[in-house]
Amino acid sequence: MSKIISLVGANNATNVQVKQSTAMLCIEYSCLTADAATQAAVLTKMNNVLVDVDLQSKGLGTKNLLAKMPLGVLAEIYSSGDGVLDMSTVAATTLVRFSIEVGALGALDLNDQTTIVIETTGGEADTALDVFAVDYPVGSIAAVKCDKIRFSANAPQVVNAQSATHLHLPVASTDNIEINYRGGKVVTLEKKEIESWLVKGHGIVSNFKTATTSGFINYYSIPITDAVSVKVTMSADVNGYMFNYVSAK
Repeated sequence: MSKIISLVGANNATNVQVKQSTAMLCIEYSCLTADAATQAAVLTKMNNVLVDVDLQSKGLGTKNLLAKMPLGVLAEIYSSGDGVLDMSTVAATTLVRFSIEVGALGALDLNDQTTIVIETTGGEADTALDVFAVDYPVGSIAAVKCDKIRFSANAPQVVNAQSATHLHLPVASTDNIEINYRGGKVVTLEKKEIESWLVKGHGIVSNFKTATTSGFINYYSIPITDAVSVKVTMSADVNGYMFNYVSAK
C-alpha cells in the first residue's frame, strides 16, 4: 500500500497518475469533531468533495470510472455494497475510512501504457484527505465503473444490468423494484422487502463512534449479479448509481 494523495485544508488533487498494480483505493478523510455530531453530518460535509477517476490506456482511450462523484456518496455505496464505513473520533478530529474497488476482484496491471488518473475538487479548511493505492495478489482484466442513473418521479424505468453487480438507490425515494434474472425468474420487492433483504444479507455497513448500522444508510445497495434488467419506481426525481464491470485491456 502506498500513499498517492495527501491533502490538508482547501487543496485539491489534479492529474494524479497511478502506474502501479492497484486493486482498490483506500480513503482516509478527517474533519473537526465539531462538524461531525452525527453520521449524516459527516457524510454531508464529505459531499463537498468531488472525485473523478479515469482509466487511461494508449490502446483503449479513456474510460471514466467515477465522474465527479460526491465523496460522502462514494463512502456509502462502496461500503454498503461490500465493506464497512468506519468513522472514529479521537479528541477534536473525526476520521472516516473506506475503500473504493477499482479492479474487479483483483488488481489492475497499471504502468506507463495504462494508468488511473485521479482528480478532486472542493477541499475545505479544517479537513484532510489521504488516498492509498492497494495491490492484490490476484490480477484482473476488468475495472469497476460507477454509472449515474437519473430517475423521474412515479415513472417506472428499466435499466440494463447485464454487466452490473450492484444498484444503489436513495432510501427516501425508492418505492419498488422488479429484478429480471437470466432464465426468466422475476423478483418484485416493495420497500419493506428491500430493507428486510439488505439487513439480513449485508450485516454491518457502518461504524460511527462505536454505534453500528446494519443493511443501509441513505442508499439501498442491491446486489444484481446474474440480473438482466431492473425496473425501478421512484417517488421523486433522483440520482441512482450502478456498479458495472468494463474491460481494462
